[in-house]
Amino acid sequence: MMSELNRNFELNVTRIRMYQWLLENKNDFVKEKVSNLELFVSLLGGIEQFIIENADYASNSQLNQLISRNLNENRKTLELMIDTEVMRKQSRDKLKRDYKALIESTETNNKKLFTKLSKFITSLSDRLFKQIEYIEYMKTAINKDNSGHLHKVFLSYAFKDLLYLLGIFDYFYKNGIYLYIDAFHNVEQTDGEVLKNLLKVELETSKQFLFLRTANSELAMRGSYQIRQWCAWEIGYYDKLRKNRSGSNITEYLNECFYFRVYEKKIDTNRAVNLLIQSFKQLKSIENGYLE
Repeated sequence: MMSELNRNFELNVTRIRMYQWLLENKNDFVKEKVSNLELFVSLLGGIEQFIIENADYASNSQLNQLISRNLNENRKTLELMIDTEVMRKQSRDKLKRDYKALIESTETNNKKLFTKLSKFITSLSDRLFKQIEYIEYMKTAINKDNSGHLHKVFLSYAFKDLLYLLGIFDYFYKNGIYLYIDAFHNVEQTDGEVLKNLLKVELETSKQFLFLRTANSELAMRGSYQIRQWCAWEIGYYDKLRKNRSGSNITEYLNECFYFRVYEKKIDTNRAVNLLIQSFKQLKSIENGYLE
């Protein structure tokens, strides 16, 4: 059974909490986009909390009504924002079409509806912040704060909500951990060998390993959770490193692997837990610059 410590940690890193964290901590990256983050918070208001508190949220009509209410209440603000942002007409028109489709959706499965809302917010934030901006920001922030004194933890993930990931990075950073997130250091690679070599360097210099469990990182197939290919490769490579280090002066404590998840109270117990992460610990806290 999951402990209260585990769950309390996970409740601190939901999408809305990470957007709020960036606002509350006056993160330099978003200082000119405060109104945009406030809009995202408004779109998600009450939704994630409802999901966390209600095991039957997928079919609960109250959640469907809450999502619809948030979408409608923010329509004018969002359309005005889209019209005033500098973006291509094609992008502007697509965002408006996607938003209209969300409002008019007849989807009764709230999991799917929430996924569509999350993807829309991600699509919007991707147009507001380009990946190269995250990379440039990270270079400046790391050099300025001399992050070399922090323990580095490798984050394995499988989705592209960079703004959410930035919140997670900032949250861990303020709590004494340098969380390595590949998207903030390298542009998208088309050569698999180049990507492997880049990741190997970071995995080899990471003190601990953290896997973010989401619907995107794990696919429910054949009665079990199948971890996506790049996450599986990262897990396998780090496991090999752990075994190679076992006789060195690096303690096992510093090689530990963890996971955390958000939204779901528990992974479906009718499906077998993927053997790749069976030995991982569920993250409950950050203590003195280490995952616990």
